[in-house]
Amino acid sequence: MPQTSLPRQQVKQPSSSLTDSPLLPYIVYAKQSGTANNIKNAVMGRFLSDQVTEAKDLLWEACGEEILGTKHSNRRDDPSRTGVEAHVTDFLNALSTLEREEKMPTILIDAYSLSQIPRSHPEELNNIHSCMCLRPRERC
Repeated sequence: MPQTSLPRQQVKQPSSSLTDSPLLPYIVYAKQSGTANNIKNAVMGRFLSDQVTEAKDLLWEACGEEILGTKHSNRRDDPSRTGVEAHVTDFLNALSTLEREEKMPTILIDAYSLSQIPRSHPEELNNIHSCMCLRPRERC
């Protein structure tokens, strides 16, 4: 019996939904059990800086500066933190604000993007990263 693939159907999404970023659902999921520091480390170890800034842009576009405050777009590295870490901190603070204000948007992910979401909790990813750093000739 020949296999046929079904065409992807366009589903009308609620106006307050976010898609197109595997980082969004991962951070929301990770916030349920992980510490902010572990989440930051896991995100910086797993996602590219472009993915972090794209997800941040999506969140601010969907929710607006009225709720989230000013979006700091040009985060640069400084002695106390990297630019990506600053973006992730902004992201975590924004999600906390949305939860507190009860304005959390619905975050959806395309089934084809599920493989991009880490299957582990942030604490587990940090342990894996630490073990990898112990290997000879590996610099972290």
